[in-house]
Amino acid sequence: MQHKLCWLRGKGVTVNCPGGHEGCTASLPVHAPLFEYDRGKSIGTELALQNVLIKYAKTDGDGRSAAGIEDSLKILHPMWSVERLADPSHLAAAQFSHCYNAKFSDEMFPGKTRLDKGKVKKILSQDVIG
Repeated sequence: MQHKLCWLRGKGVTVNCPGGHEGCTASLPVHAPLFEYDRGKSIGTELALQNVLIKYAKTDGDGRSAAGIEDSLKILHPMWSVERLADPSHLAAAQFSHCYNAKFSDEMFPGKTRLDKGKVKKILSQDVIG
C-alpha cells in the first residue's frame, strides 16, 4: 500500500497522513487495528471501481485478505473469483503437516516401535518440503 501512495504522490495526487506528518505515506493512524479482511475489502473496492480485477492474491496462512478482496470485487463482478496463493513458508508448513498426518500402512516405515516409525515418518515429511 505504501508503494501505491508514493506512486500517487509522485503523480501529483495529494496524499495526507492521518497524523499530519509532512512527507509521510501512511494511510492509517499508528494505533489503528489491522483487520486483514477489512483491508482486503478496502483494496478490492478501490480496484473494482477502477475496473481492475485480481485473479491471484498471495497471502498468509488464513487468507482473510484474499476473501475481502474477492467479496468486494463480487459486488461489481458477481461471477469473479480470487484464487488465494499461500506464501512459501505457510505452504511448506501445510505440506509438512499433511504428509506427517497422512495415514500410511504399518509396513511403510522401518522400525520396531511406533516411536521409531514416527521418526522416519518425520524425516519423510521434512524431505517432502525441503
